[in-house]
Amino acid sequence: MEEPNVAMASNGDTIAITGEGEFAVHPKSASGEGEFTAMSAGGQTVAGTWTVNGLVDFQPYGCGVIPSIGATLPPNLCGGRLSLDVTFTAPEGSVPGRITVFCVIGPQAPPTHDNPTEAGEEGVTAVVPGIDNFNKQVSGMNVYVQQ
Repeated sequence: MEEPNVAMASNGDTIAITGEGEFAVHPKSASGEGEFTAMSAGGQTVAGTWTVNGLVDFQPYGCGVIPSIGATLPPNLCGGRLSLDVTFTAPEGSVPGRITVFCVIGPQAPPTHDNPTEAGEEGVTAVVPGIDNFNKQVSGMNVYVQQ
């Protein structure tokens, strides 16, 4: 996530997330970190970092193609839905949360997330229990590089 991936809560609050990491399904593991900026609908901001605590799950969509736009990509560029347990840390303290990253590469990308040229198709969602549920993808661009 080199470019900020933006998600929005139902109350208009937004969060912009960048970062990188690695994960494996067998054995189940994940590591990574990044930065975030959360902005309330009223304009107040909180910025900080996030760190991966563990892999929740990964649903692969496949590799090498984006059928909806007729794009052929290198075979090691893959897509899917990746959910991670994370810790968000800001000057005010640390809180647990979950980030879900969506990448629409692959022939099995679901119909609601199959065209990276349309806003909200790629990106993230983030849940910070007791604080906010950023469940609407606004913008983003992601890729999983198969090693």
